[in-house]
Amino acid sequence: MPKVNVGKRAKTKGSNYERDFAKRLSSWWTYGQLQDAFWRTSLSGGKATISGSDVHVGDICALRPIAVPLENCVVFELKRGYNKSIILDWLLLGATSLIGQWWEKGYSQATALNRKFILIVKHDQSPEIAFMLEDQIPGNPPRRLLHNGGIACFVLEEVLWHQDPLTVANLLLDPKNLKGYEKESRRFRSSMMIKSTRKSSKVTSIASPQKKVTVKKVDVGKERLSKESGGGPSSPSRRRLSAKQ
Repeated sequence: MPKVNVGKRAKTKGSNYERDFAKRLSSWWTYGQLQDAFWRTSLSGGKATISGSDVHVGDICALRPIAVPLENCVVFELKRGYNKSIILDWLLLGATSLIGQWWEKGYSQATALNRKFILIVKHDQSPEIAFMLEDQIPGNPPRRLLHNGGIACFVLEEVLWHQDPLTVANLLLDPKNLKGYEKESRRFRSSMMIKSTRKSSKVTSIASPQKKVTVKKVDVGKERLSKESGGGPSSPSRRRLSAKQ
C-alpha cells in the first residue's frame, strides 16, 4: 500500500486556499476589476521584503498599488483543513488552545507593526470563520458572533464580502492609507458605476412595454349580410322583388 505524505498534502491544500482567498480579496477590494491585486506570500507565515512596504507578516501580500493601503493596516493569517472542534477548544481553553496560540503569535507580529490582525480558519464544506478584536470589527456586528477574552469569532462573509470596500476601508485604514485607497480605487469605482448604469439601462429597455398595435378584425359574413339588408349595393334578389312590385 503506497504511503501518503499527509504533511505535503496539507501544505498543498493550504497553498491553494491562500491563492483562492487572494483572488477573492482582490476582486472584492477592486470592485470586481482585478484578481491579482493581492497574492499569497512566497514565505507564507514568515517575513518578506516587498514593493510598497518595508516588511510583511502573514499570508497575503500586495502586488498592486491599490492593495498596499490594506496591507499597511491589516495582517491576514489563513489556516486551512483543521478539525472543527478547534473552535470549541478555543472557547474552553482560550490562549492555550491551537487557535489561541495562532492568535498570540500573529497578533504580536501585527501590533509590532501597528496593524490590525485577522485570523481566518476554513474547514471543508464550511464557511470561513474569522477571529479579530471585537472592537475592530468593521461595520455592524455579524448575526453569528462568539466572544472570548475580547476576541470575536464570526462568519467572514457577514462582515467582509457583503460590505462595500470603501465602507470597510473607512473603518480599518488609518487616514493616510485611506486617502491612498480612495485615490487608487476611484477609477475602479467609476468603472463599476458605468457598468451598473449600462446594465440598468439595458434591463429597462428590455422591460419597457412595446407600443400596442390594434388589428381590426372584419367578419366577411356580417359585412355581406349588412350589404344585403340595405347597407350596400342592391343584390339580384332585391332587384327581382322591386320588379314584381
